[in-house]
Amino acid sequence: MRKQLIQLIKGNYDNKQAAVIQIIMINIILFTIFVLTTFFFFLFNELSTVENFFKYFYLPSSFTEFLYQPWSILSFQFLHSLKNPFHILFNLLWLYWFGRTFNFYFGNQRVWFLYLVGGVFGGILFMLSYNIFPVFKGYHTYLIGASAGVTAIVIALATYMPNFEVFTILGPIKLKWIAFITLIMDFAMAPSGLNSGGHISHLGGAFMGFLYMYYYQKDKDFAVFWVNLFKKKSYKPNMKIINWDDAQKKSVNNKKSDKPSQQEIDRILDKIAAQGYDKLTKEEKQTLYNAAKD
Repeated sequence: MRKQLIQLIKGNYDNKQAAVIQIIMINIILFTIFVLTTFFFFLFNELSTVENFFKYFYLPSSFTEFLYQPWSILSFQFLHSLKNPFHILFNLLWLYWFGRTFNFYFGNQRVWFLYLVGGVFGGILFMLSYNIFPVFKGYHTYLIGASAGVTAIVIALATYMPNFEVFTILGPIKLKWIAFITLIMDFAMAPSGLNSGGHISHLGGAFMGFLYMYYYQKDKDFAVFWVNLFKKKSYKPNMKIINWDDAQKKSVNNKKSDKPSQQEIDRILDKIAAQGYDKLTKEEKQTLYNAAKD
């Protein structure tokens, strides 16, 4: 029981369902596959062939090209530049640091929802920008990376708990300042011409993260359909007839100890993993508190 509570606090509860770990692993596996595939084609002097194939999974700036590969609005979120390993490294570290806290409070389904929707919104803003604004006229490029989805999660968390302190090498910094610095950097670096489309997509993800959390705090959860879609069916035990004397003995034994059963602890932990800590009732929170004292 204590081990489970420690895992809960660390954000590593229910490893098979931890959304942050799932997203990180998918990104790492796909990156590894792309690296090995590229190396194989490099040996046969066919780099252009494999690079053209990969572009079917990148998000193009052209709407016309996008119509022929609509799946790229999702696939680009799990791919990263092979020429810059720091691209995937910083994205996944950012997701791990802030995503676990978001995962703890809001559950696995909302992590997946915000990551994907934030990425989609960032991708749409990227394509709109390259087809509307004169500065991008004549340019054609592709978008890849988890940055938009990760930024959505970071901004949503900062909106929910702006004064939550994160300990860094510079000392404790409040989430609202981390969010502010992140946005300012994207605004500042977009005009530089270095990955302008990527920085614009970050701003799209940031807007989606803020919008989601703004309405969530007003009891309007955009992710409710997604959460219910993947919610585990609750277990309903069969009714059974028990002897009254046995029931009295069990009641006396329960009064002697306030220690919650392991089954009850597991049920509460599963609920946190699926729906988030804030969805617990007062009784469930008290049960978890009593278990932690044992």
